[in-house]
Amino acid sequence: MSTLGITRRDNFPPVALDMGGGAMSLFGKLRGAVASGREMVYRTPGPDAFGSDVARAWVAEFAARGAPAVEDALEAVLEAALHGHLPRDVAERGIAAAEAVAFAYDRRAELLGEAETEAMGAHAQAVRRLPDIRATASRAMIAVAGKAGGKAITSDLAEIWHGTGNARDGKLFMATVRHLAMRVKG
Repeated sequence: MSTLGITRRDNFPPVALDMGGGAMSLFGKLRGAVASGREMVYRTPGPDAFGSDVARAWVAEFAARGAPAVEDALEAVLEAALHGHLPRDVAERGIAAAEAVAFAYDRRAELLGEAETEAMGAHAQAVRRLPDIRATASRAMIAVAGKAGGKAITSDLAEIWHGTGNARDGKLFMATVRHLAMRVKG
């Protein structure tokens, strides 16, 4: 996981934000930390498909359920996108599921851990048999990037990466999502 360092110029202490847990929004946590003068740690998922706890938990679900877990995760992304807002956890599971689709076709495991490689290898044939799975995964990755049906949507995960104050973070996120979208297309 990467940690974002955010500082404010008005003599406030540095604020590092931890994206884990809690119902308070990013801006609510930031505002509270700046107002109180305390430092916070806010962790974001890494740019790889399994850089978050949510994505790693999805691997266990995928290992147990197989291809239906891929279909469910990608459909959840597309359903949320229809409503114009893609929550972070839905996006993280969608990215992991898209990685499973890409792996089913290209068997590229260089960025995967042992658990991910084992689960994906065990279910690759079943994932390939899912109807239109490549197109579904591609549309889901476009939604994670913040677009659906040619319209801009709110993607919490994209906003996190673009909102770090470092333009390279947003570009890295977009490049990672685009690369995955290209891999699922084949």
